[in-house]
Amino acid sequence: MDNSDGTPANKEAIVVSKMTQPTTTLTDVRTHGDSAVQLMMPFSLPTMRLSYVVETNTSSMLISACRDRLSPKSRNKFLPNNFLRIFVIVWLLSLFQVTSAMSFWMNMLSVFALNANGLVHPGKITHINMAISVRCPHLFNISKMKTNSKMGNKLLKDDYNIFEETGVKTDNHHLYKWGIVVGIRKDLQISQQITLTHSALRGQAIAIDFILGTSLGRGFIHRFVGTYAPWNPGVTDNDFWTQITSICQQSPYSWTVAGDVNATVSTLEHPMGGQDAKHQYLQFLRQSDGQDLWMLNPDQTRDHDWTCRARGSNTGGNIIDRVVLSNKGFSDAEIRVADRPSDHVPMTDHRAVVGFMNIHPPDNPTPTASQIKFSRNISASHGKPRLRYPQRSEKHKFENFRNMVDEKILAKSIHDTSVICDD
Repeated sequence: MDNSDGTPANKEAIVVSKMTQPTTTLTDVRTHGDSAVQLMMPFSLPTMRLSYVVETNTSSMLISACRDRLSPKSRNKFLPNNFLRIFVIVWLLSLFQVTSAMSFWMNMLSVFALNANGLVHPGKITHINMAISVRCPHLFNISKMKTNSKMGNKLLKDDYNIFEETGVKTDNHHLYKWGIVVGIRKDLQISQQITLTHSALRGQAIAIDFILGTSLGRGFIHRFVGTYAPWNPGVTDNDFWTQITSICQQSPYSWTVAGDVNATVSTLEHPMGGQDAKHQYLQFLRQSDGQDLWMLNPDQTRDHDWTCRARGSNTGGNIIDRVVLSNKGFSDAEIRVADRPSDHVPMTDHRAVVGFMNIHPPDNPTPTASQIKFSRNISASHGKPRLRYPQRSEKHKFENFRNMVDEKILAKSIHDTSVICDD
């Protein structure tokens, strides 16, 4: 208001005439603004140097803020430092992950075991293939096929070497019982299939020897025994666990048993009964020096970790599907129920179990020629011995091979032997 004539003064003239250089200070943007703005902002924003106007002047504040925000010098100072920090952190994490993978993958073994309660229905076979393909275990055991037909060719034969024992005809009935299929992933070298001739193992067990690699580029023989144990081993099938014990004891080094063993070892795993099966199974563990993986988990209960439950029941079940690893070579292991959505298999009262085992190699992990027995009629589906031609960076291997052969010739004095040609 002009004092001379009482008329309003020109506001634009006042703003221009009183334009002053704003005072700046270092301001944390998180401390200014209303509560809604602060909630929308991240908690770890970097401090940015902005011009804060002590004397209220809206136009000067906006112009100065835009100038600082769009300043190339400010961007060049802020972005490279933070980008460098992020790059270094990601690089260090990637090194840690690669190192961990290289340390464990060679000796880590995984197994998938399921009582299918019949392996004929196409829908069930599809679900089983889905569960195996998602899990991608090194070994799998599908038991209780209940058919005398070969069903292995309907499983993942392109990714696994398939071995199977068909079901056995039941007494006084046209149906079949038992039957078992074992798969060994094709990146594992098969040594041999153990011939099982005892009648107690017919349709109920398969034993395979394969080579398990080490981080040093060597290998050792590991035996896998897929089983489907009888439910009454102390009554009519006394020889089953005796024969399985013998198979494990004859293993060159370490071994694994997986499948439906029809036995529990504590009251936390079953509601009642099963004393004969329990006695036979515990005796097998003692005599074979084996470690049951469920016994390593003190928190397992039949309410959450059940592997077999009666149809229509909602109150837990039994833990009878198990994985056993030999104490020889045992380093670390765990077992869990396969309860992902992709693990669901219809038309069975069982849930699969998945075991993970870290096996320590023997002191001399290189198997001798007498320990490896490749079949003469071995087919491509069962894994031929693999030979890899050295790369350009490995040409020294040719020289190493020549030197090794020369040393063996000298050691056995073969060079002194006359070579006679009959032609």
